[in-house]
Amino acid sequence: MSAVIQNEYTGNGSTTTYSFTFPYLKTSDIKASLDGVATTAFTLPNATTLQFNTAPTNGAKIKIFRETGVDNLTATFYAGSAIKSEDLNDNFTQNLYKTQEVGARAISNLGGTMTGDLSFGTQAQIVFEGATDDAHETTLAVTDPTADRTITLPNVTGTVVTTGDTGTVTNTMIANQTITGAKIQDLSISTAEIANGNITNVKLAAAGVTTDKISDSNVTTAKLANDAVTAAKLADNAVVTANIVDANVTTAKIAADAITNAKIADNSIDSEHYVDGSIDAAHLASNSVTNAKMADDSVGTAELQDSSVDTARLADNSVTLAKMTDNSVGTAELVDSSATTAKIADSNVTEAKIANNAVTTVKIANNAVTNQKVASGAISSATIIDANVTTAKIADSAVTTSKIAGTAVTDVKLASNAVTTSKITDANVTTDKIANDAITIGKIGCEQTTISDSDSHIPTSGAVVDYVAAQLAPIGGLEVIATEVAFPNTQPAAGVVISIADAGGIVVNGSGTSTTGRTVGGSTVTINNINSAFNSSTVDAGVSFMVSSTGSGQVYNFHKATLKESDIINLSNDINDFGNRYRVFAGEPSSNNDEGDLVYDTNANKMKVYDTSTSAWKEVTSSGDFKYIFLCPAGGSGAPTINGSIATYDLREGSNTGSAASVTSAAQLIVSINGVVQKANTGTSAPAEGFALVDSNTIVFGANLQTGDSVFIVQIGSAITISTPGDGTVSEAKIASGAVTQAKIADQAVNEAKLQVSNSPVNGYFLSAQSGNTGGLTWAQVDTGVTSDAHGNTVAGTNAGNSFSGTDAASNT
Repeated sequence: MSAVIQNEYTGNGSTTTYSFTFPYLKTSDIKASLDGVATTAFTLPNATTLQFNTAPTNGAKIKIFRETGVDNLTATFYAGSAIKSEDLNDNFTQNLYKTQEVGARAISNLGGTMTGDLSFGTQAQIVFEGATDDAHETTLAVTDPTADRTITLPNVTGTVVTTGDTGTVTNTMIANQTITGAKIQDLSISTAEIANGNITNVKLAAAGVTTDKISDSNVTTAKLANDAVTAAKLADNAVVTANIVDANVTTAKIAADAITNAKIADNSIDSEHYVDGSIDAAHLASNSVTNAKMADDSVGTAELQDSSVDTARLADNSVTLAKMTDNSVGTAELVDSSATTAKIADSNVTEAKIANNAVTTVKIANNAVTNQKVASGAISSATIIDANVTTAKIADSAVTTSKIAGTAVTDVKLASNAVTTSKITDANVTTDKIANDAITIGKIGCEQTTISDSDSHIPTSGAVVDYVAAQLAPIGGLEVIATEVAFPNTQPAAGVVISIADAGGIVVNGSGTSTTGRTVGGSTVTINNINSAFNSSTVDAGVSFMVSSTGSGQVYNFHKATLKESDIINLSNDINDFGNRYRVFAGEPSSNNDEGDLVYDTNANKMKVYDTSTSAWKEVTSSGDFKYIFLCPAGGSGAPTINGSIATYDLREGSNTGSAASVTSAAQLIVSINGVVQKANTGTSAPAEGFALVDSNTIVFGANLQTGDSVFIVQIGSAITISTPGDGTVSEAKIASGAVTQAKIADQAVNEAKLQVSNSPVNGYFLSAQSGNTGGLTWAQVDTGVTSDAHGNTVAGTNAGNSFSGTDAASNT
């Protein structure tokens, strides 16, 4: 049976005191937690009871447990002190209790059951190796929570689905009624996603399928329920003739009195549609029974009312001679003047029947007197009434030139627009004939309203003004003055530029304004907005200023400054000198070479400098540039996403929003992932390991970067060439200790002056100049007999003919 190290309870909202049954060494080892959160809000009223300051809430998980402290031993033993059994027991008990606690709370790698809550610290993860012990694991991690979250696993057997899973969720895993409208992306359901016949009423929200969701012509007859199209669903005037089946508008469908006269086509009701005897006198319009409607011979004498056939009822000319009795028309029956021409038989009015002077003008019909009736010469001027020869009476072309009196054709006799170009003799419209101001611009056919380069057109004054204004607009006017104290007394119009040949002496304040300029008359001139390069300074002599007028107040605005003539000459000389000094050449120039000349050799893609001492071009070298490089999203900038699904990133200098990196080769980069330096590869595609460069600012890793990976990159610059030190420039400080080996020393290079002679023997030998020896110094063995001189120095005696004397202590030489 396992040792008891904790007791658990459930709060009820009122109880504050709970007992515990486990032993302990110190009261400080007794701990408590509420719902997995440690608390110190309690006291110990006795050795086996814990009392909370406030009653835990109803349902709260209470845990009272022991956590034995092991920072210090319960008892400490010192040399020579007495060993008490209780101290030994306490130390063993401390170890026992801690072992119990660790054993009860630890999970063996053989498996086991854990009770209570397991809390992970910051950035902790659970890593599963899986069925195979290899380089691939599944890591369970959480996004940094911003509030308390609870994730509950469902009470079913199955596979947990993640956002990266595209093939696990089946229809059986989705509960009925769980996919609501809010879960469906707008415009995501196309025809292909809808099974035939699957949009039923119960699947649609109220008003769920709107008009714009239904393809044209897709609501067929089969899709309409019986009686679904009610009167309310039909638009006004929606039912046209083509929609009504022939013979389906029955009598029952026609409202009473609905067929008005306007609805009956002309001539559409024939006699068989009238009920016999239904057309009585009341239904006949007045005067509607015309002759055409009456059968021939249907009106007899009996149908005529007495005296109904009066004069008005007789048709004109209906009383013929046959209807009149002989001798029934006498003189009395003739109406006065009734014997008209038509009543007189042709040729029956003879000359004998006409009284003298009876044929007056009124008796002659209009147009009755024809040419044949008028005797030749019978019509004289006296016979024609004044003004009665009208245009119609004059034959065409009858009025000849001889018939028109001199000066008879005045201006009022000429019709408007009668005098056309063809009527005017050439060259007859002289200056006298043209009224002043008569020739307007509209009468000149070669006018221009905009000026173009033409020798056959005349521009209008408006065109000239516009042209001149357009030419002057960019200039705005220009006046030239010698110095800043020679401004014109009358200020030019706004926009006119004043060019100051020598602005030397103009004082500019810290805000770019000068008030030291003057007009010729001495008035103060203000210049604003002077370039900040001149702030808080006095302009040098020879510098030119250009300022534009504001139009009033002797106030001008700075436009630009120009260099002094001497500076321009110097600059030109410098530019020319630079052009002579620096060249871009395919190879190395063989002429016009001076000491220090520079050339960029496009054949070798290198910068070179000319050395006259060797008459040769030498490569210019420099050390590389070390830079911090940062990952950012491919094709963009900002923080990269490192989540196990991306291998390609862009590179930027200084930060992930800096300028795009410029890397020549992958070997220039030192790339570390989680402290492991990665292999640089050639090529532009993902390598088997390490990384490669897709282009100068894009990197691709051999595997996707995983969540939590720590990545840093350093660019070590371009390949460099270490320059050869100049003669005599390598000082002693530049030579590392032990760097000058025997192989580095030339023969006969070490003479006596380069050797330090020591009084101390080295392995029993001294350096000594042997008598008669011309080869320099030799090593002489130290004499075993040692003596001291008068000054207390130890010296070696003579040996084998070699002598040695020590340093004199008195003189220290």
